[in-house]
Amino acid sequence: MHAVDHLGYLYLDLKLSIGPQYMRDVASQADKFLYYYSRLVALGEEIFQFLCPNGFPNASVKRNDIDVDDASGLFVKTSALRDIMVGYEKRMQKLATDSNMFVHSAKMRNLLSIIYYQLLMTMYDYVVCKVLVRRDVLTEIYLQTINRLIKASEKVIESFVELCDQTANFPTFFYYRPMHALVALIRARLLVKTQQLDLEIDVEREHDKVFSSLAKISRHSKV
Repeated sequence: MHAVDHLGYLYLDLKLSIGPQYMRDVASQADKFLYYYSRLVALGEEIFQFLCPNGFPNASVKRNDIDVDDASGLFVKTSALRDIMVGYEKRMQKLATDSNMFVHSAKMRNLLSIIYYQLLMTMYDYVVCKVLVRRDVLTEIYLQTINRLIKASEKVIESFVELCDQTANFPTFFYYRPMHALVALIRARLLVKTQQLDLEIDVEREHDKVFSSLAKISRHSKV
């Protein structure tokens, strides 16, 4: 499904899930949700273009004072990478704060939360697996990045579980978000084990959460 179709489906779904008596308020909330949703998606595209400017994961990335050596996969200046990743994360945090949707326990909050943490997860997953290939030296930046990857993946799953507890009425393309998170956690655990890092990743626990929620909504979903 095209991204524009996704937005249209979300808009209609958010309006109809409450009821006609609240249509005006719901439409306003749906507009607000879609505005911040589209801004997060646009920021995700910007991040992807920075990390993968030509659409090929193994291409050289040259931005400002960062230079990636394709042969080794090592950043010449990892401090610059950290600053840029933190900068993107701060921009995402500002969007979340401006939306004022993360302070309410509601369907739209969890939908937006899934996208927010999936974007963080994807960014750090790419950096860990494709850029910071540190098999010889484990830097503090590498450990911080893999930790952020784990936490973001777990938050995608947590948000999905909370959403399923609230309703079974949401677009089916959100079903794939926790699957993506499970794959990211599996990759992270492989890295942790092969490099003997002191990090715990309970993939089985997260797997059980996801499939328990999917089983629950499958009993009620009309899709």
